[in-house]
Parts: sequence; structure tokens; C-alpha cells
Amino acid sequence: MRQKTINIYKNYKHFIIYTIIGFWCEIIDFALFYFLDHICGVYVLYAHLTSVNVGLICSFLTNTKVNFRTPDRMFRRAVSFFTIAWTGLAMSTIIMWFMVEYMEINDMISKLTTIILAGIFQYLMNKRFTYRSATQKQYIDKE
Repeated sequence: MRQKTINIYKNYKHFIIYTIIGFWCEIIDFALFYFLDHICGVYVLYAHLTSVNVGLICSFLTNTKVNFRTPDRMFRRAVSFFTIAWTGLAMSTIIMWFMVEYMEINDMISKLTTIILAGIFQYLMNKRFTYRSATQKQYIDKE
């Protein structure tokens, strides 16, 4: 059983760490949003945009330094990461709207569903494009 657990971790190491980092960055996002909106009185959309982007910066830097360990080409990686993140945000917003408005699914269930779907999408895209190494790029280009 222990060997099987170790193999699962080795096979899904980046995904597991990505999920843990994402969880903590979501907490930072939510806490900052609450602080800006409820304590400072910042307009809700400004608070939302600020907190989401602070969470994304936290996620990008932590994944770059700790998870994927790819500190080179930071500007290119940042552009890729944020493009994927904002695409995931748009995708999850549309899916959530459809689930709540047309499928009449509870908003919290819809939110959780979209977080999971967007998280998987973003992980797969970031692994393939944002955090690929030069050797992975050569391999991908030959596919």
C-alpha cells in the first residue's frame, strides 16, 4: 500500500502541488476580497479584480519557483500563465452562468464545479505551455 501511494505521488506530483498552491492562493484571494470589500469599502468589482489578480500572482510565482522550478523566461511564462488563467476565469463564468440560469443548479454546487473544471483546464494548459522546458518544447514540436 505504501509503495502504491508513493507511485501515485510521483506520477501526479505536479498536479498535487498545483492543487495545494491553488487552494492557498484561493484563500488569499478570498481574504483580500473580503478585506477590500467589507472592511475598506472598495467597490465590489474593483475588490474582485484586485483579489483575483493578487491570487494569480501568488499562484504564478509559487508554481514557477516551487512546483515546476522554471525561473527562466519569466515574462513569457507570466504572459502565458495569465492568459490561461483569464481564459479559465471566462470559461468558468460562462459555465456557472449556464448551470445556474438554465440548468437551475444550486449556485454553490455550480461554483465548486466550475472551480474544479477551470483548475483542471488551467493545470493541463500551464503544464503544456507555461512550464514546459526547452527539451519538452522540442518533443512537443515533433508531435
